[in-house]
Amino acid sequence: MIRYLAAAALLATPLAAQDTKPFDEVIDESIGYVNIGPGLLLVEDDESSRICQIRVNDGYFFGYAAGNQAAMDAAKPEVICVPTPIFVGNEATPAGDKNFADLIDDSIGYTTIGSGLILIEDDLSSNVCRVQADDAYFSAFAAGDASTAQAPMVVCVPTPTFVELSAVPADGRDFNTLVDESIGYVNVGDGMLLIEDDESSVICRVMVDDQYFKAYADANTDLMAEAAPVITCVGTPDFIE
Repeated sequence: MIRYLAAAALLATPLAAQDTKPFDEVIDESIGYVNIGPGLLLVEDDESSRICQIRVNDGYFFGYAAGNQAAMDAAKPEVICVPTPIFVGNEATPAGDKNFADLIDDSIGYTTIGSGLILIEDDLSSNVCRVQADDAYFSAFAAGDASTAQAPMVVCVPTPTFVELSAVPADGRDFNTLVDESIGYVNVGDGMLLIEDDESSVICRVMVDDQYFKAYADANTDLMAEAAPVITCVGTPDFIE
């Protein structure tokens, strides 16, 4: 027998004082959400967005499936949601760049590329953002003093900059152009995107490490060149040939 677990059941108690909405209401009122890392969810509504950490282990679900309240109580889930403007805090944003919260507010679409890596598109452009935060930050935020923990790392790179040192595919369109001309995109694996336009589709592999984003935040062009992303896009017909 399959038992379905509603968000309201997952979060039996309200969120901590930092966010007065229970998690199920956050989801109910959302206009979009995307996974941005293990147990990490970006949730957007008409007015704002949040970064939520969901902590739960298998024991809770096994207890729920068996109707074992004691097991559920012993493994009670915890959901901590941080408003995105607070989460990004004083992030390093090069002159002219929008910060992460603004990018989400102005977005027309976003998708996970890989763990902690998200593509965000608006009407005019797109950005690739690296988002990292550890458990200690969310615990400190829930306790009312996030300043005691290491601040999250949030660095967003305009896609034209992100791809400028990458090889151009045989058809002459780079990753930035593929995103600009897309009608849809979706994560299909860690570091892999399916991108579709009006006439065709491609599977893209995006490989990049933290050094590149740190170099961008520090305006270190030499290190950016050394740690440049590797992006390979394959037409879907060739991919499945």
